[in-house]
Amino acid sequence: MLKFNLDIRTKDGLLVEKLTVHANDRAHAELKIRKVYLKCEIVSCQVEDVHADEDKASMESIISLISKQDTK
Repeated sequence: MLKFNLDIRTKDGLLVEKLTVHANDRAHAELKIRKVYLKCEIVSCQVEDVHADEDKASMESIISLISKQDTK
């Protein structure tokens, strides 16, 4: 699953920044936002891969556990 960080402009012209949505693709993320903010304009959209950070953290924790066992 991907994490989308969106900035939008509401139908009244208000700028809303840093909305975060988890979705499989950009179209699904925009659909989720448009359900809450009717007739909004997507100003910007940035994508983060959530799993990349999780894999790195788990690999670091495994290495940490292995090195702790070796020192005993």
